[in-house]
Amino acid sequence: MDFDEAVSFLARRLPERPSLFIVYTNALGDFPVVLESPVRFSCDQIPRFPSKGEGLAPPRLLYGRSSGVHVLVLQGRYHRHEGYTRDEICFPVRVARCLGCRRMLAVNAAGSVGDRFELGDLMLVRSHVDLAALGTDAGRILGGGEREIEENAKLYERDFAKMAGKVAVEEGMDKYVKTGVYGMIEEAIPMNHSQIMNWKTLGVDAVGTSLVPEVATAVKLGMEVCAMSVLTDSGILDYSEHPDPVPEDIHRALAPKRSLVKKLLIRFIDLMAGKDDQIKK
Repeated sequence: MDFDEAVSFLARRLPERPSLFIVYTNALGDFPVVLESPVRFSCDQIPRFPSKGEGLAPPRLLYGRSSGVHVLVLQGRYHRHEGYTRDEICFPVRVARCLGCRRMLAVNAAGSVGDRFELGDLMLVRSHVDLAALGTDAGRILGGGEREIEENAKLYERDFAKMAGKVAVEEGMDKYVKTGVYGMIEEAIPMNHSQIMNWKTLGVDAVGTSLVPEVATAVKLGMEVCAMSVLTDSGILDYSEHPDPVPEDIHRALAPKRSLVKKLLIRFIDLMAGKDDQIKK
């Protein structure tokens, strides 16, 4: 896809080139960190950016400074089940890299399938597997998936997980912050029991419909990557004991974690500021 027009459009309107790109899920509402000298764009205003279908709100791009770091934020994202190709999904990542972003933090929503996780937990992604690419055959999922998880663990920077664990302890919320393996599916359909059991056997802790294409593209472009999944759903481990949560359940589970997510983002940006200072030296 031709992204030169988008890069030129944004470069003319941003006061400085950003060094950090954050993809932030709408599941937690608006981006919580206050940015200095903010500049905002609706993605449907930017040339060549994918356009949302009728009735779907387009993602937004936010720009501003925090702790001296120039930050570009994609509020919302594109998904395969909405009809977008992987090239379109990764378009914002390529634009961010061309604008100067060297690092990316991806925050998405996912459904837990592991016994260690509960609704509202924050899962720091240590690896991922593309379940959509592996199909539905259990043997293929388990054989290819194990190799993919081991290989993809190399893609994620570990500084974020260490920092997040420290902040969670300081806030007395360490029981809500865990590390795990993320699995991507492309269709927004209810999970069934047999699928979940296959994923659990493989070692997947949470599944969702985003993240993997963006991470793969960012790494290919030479960016450092960190990722965190907010668990807004629970898998069907037992039909009687684990009913699907209703929106009220999700809101109640996530409400006390929003302040923690904000602190994690602020501390992550501070961490990036320190890395930028080291580069300048």
